[in-house]
Amino acid sequence: MAPVHLILPMFVIQVVAYILLDKYNLSRWKYLVLVLYLILDFFILPDYLIPDYKDGEIRCGMPALAITFAFWIFGGGLTIITHFIYSIINSSNRMKMERRNG
Repeated sequence: MAPVHLILPMFVIQVVAYILLDKYNLSRWKYLVLVLYLILDFFILPDYLIPDYKDGEIRCGMPALAITFAFWIFGGGLTIITHFIYSIINSSNRMKMERRNG
């Protein structure tokens, strides 16, 4: 399984979690979702995709390095960008609603 196969569903789940948290007025919990996803991207998920070596095989570190960096750069970056873009769009929508209700 490639890192992209885990990063894209995580993106969708993060957006759905943010929408549900806003719906139930728990918007402060979005920071917890952000921190949990960053912990997953940096520490937990790369270990699941690093290939296991059989006895006597040459142990090259390049696949492990590539998988780890993919999660760090693409996973962590997408998580942070998603958080900021959702926060900006949500605050602009909230300001528009306040202007209408005046």
